[in-house]
Amino acid sequence: MKGQERIHFKSERDARRRTICSALETLDVQAHVYDATGLTPKVGRPRCLEALAGDLAALSVSRLVLEQDDSTVKSDRRTLFDATGKHGIRDRLTYHHLRAKQEPMLWIPDAVAWCLAKGGEWPARVRPLITKTVAVR
Repeated sequence: MKGQERIHFKSERDARRRTICSALETLDVQAHVYDATGLTPKVGRPRCLEALAGDLAALSVSRLVLEQDDSTVKSDRRTLFDATGKHGIRDRLTYHHLRAKQEPMLWIPDAVAWCLAKGGEWPARVRPLITKTVAVR
């Protein structure tokens, strides 16, 4: 919308959320969901990043962008350094923390995560984007 720096699902109205979900379905994007339900963020986030690194090793991916949360950057970097080494991709994968207004592609996982967490009609609206779900324990 005019004057809006980014799309952030928690701040949108339901009608706009529906419009955005419909627009996302027209894009050539896929979402992999790493579900750490039952784990604390301190435990779950590193385990999700470790699982993600393993999956990225099987793809020809050279760049990973995470939404910047200043409280997790240091831990994320340590986890990713170890995980990319373990999976043999440290030399080919770069990882960056950026603010959502710096990288519009970060709006997509924000929308997917919000819809899955919200429940009701929302998970079905992003289900066509989800090509893989990993239960992280």
